Amino acid sequence: MESIVLRFDGEALNDHSMDLKLLADSLAGLESLITEVHEHLNGSTDDLKVQVQGGFEEGSFEFLLNVIETAEISTLAAIGLGGTFAGGGLIGALKWLGGEPIEKIARHKDGDCILKKKDGNDLVVSSHLKEAIASPSIRTAFKKLIQRPLNKEGIDVFEVLKPGASGSEQREVLVEIEKREASSFRAQSEPVKEKIKEDDVYDNARITFLTVHKDKPSGWRIHYDDTEISGVKIQDDSFIRHVQSGAGEAIFDDAYRVKLVAKYKNNSLTEKSWHIEKVYL
Repeated sequence: MESIVLRFDGEALNDHSMDLKLLADSLAGLESLITEVHEHLNGSTDDLKVQVQGGFEEGSFEFLLNVIETAEISTLAAIGLGGTFAGGGLIGALKWLGGEPIEKIARHKDGDCILKKKDGNDLVVSSHLKEAIASPSIRTAFKKLIQRPLNKEGIDVFEVLKPGASGSEQREVLVEIEKREASSFRAQSEPVKEKIKEDDVYDNARITFLTVHKDKPSGWRIHYDDTEISGVKIQDDSFIRHVQSGAGEAIFDDAYRVKLVAKYKNNSLTEKSWHIEKVYL
């Protein structure tokens, strides 16, 4: 089990209380962040258990976080909240980005990843952070956990501390994020400008049509390689006219050879949309 203390400091917390909605959103962001990063690292959350215990000190609001997991890579370390990588990991990368989107994620010669910024500077991060650093939902979780509370008047600092030994008042500060750094943890719908993964192109692919729409080129269904694919967009105007003219009445009876393209979303290694660029009649 790994334990850390998360603390917000500032005048607004002098009475040891915190706005309930702000606290609830922050805790929801924390839970989402830990859960999604753990799943990126390990493939599932079956072994993960997260516990939170509230508390306070003079002029602050804090809570103890316990993370129980059986994993080769610590989730808290990957986030940058604990372990030898406290202040590094995702938190270190987001601080370095300063709220900017990543221009490109490249592969380093030793297998790690290189994050490139608009100004040409780059940062090497561990390969296991590649999907997490590009995830919009993880950025939203950081916004709830860190940016939104720090944007509130009277809350000046977010800190992560190492729990002190029993009876000890001394606690090591592992991470400190000040109000001026809050924008580094804002949400981004497209954290990466350039695609992480290039399109998959299947030229001369053999398909059959399952659903067609004469009134629109999108939302078609096809059968390809023993798989049913929905939401396919047809980009071959001549074939669309062929179907609209009535010449394609037997479309469900025949197999077609097409240029089929799977286009990956900018920030994903798995999410993609399907397009038929050409139907070979």
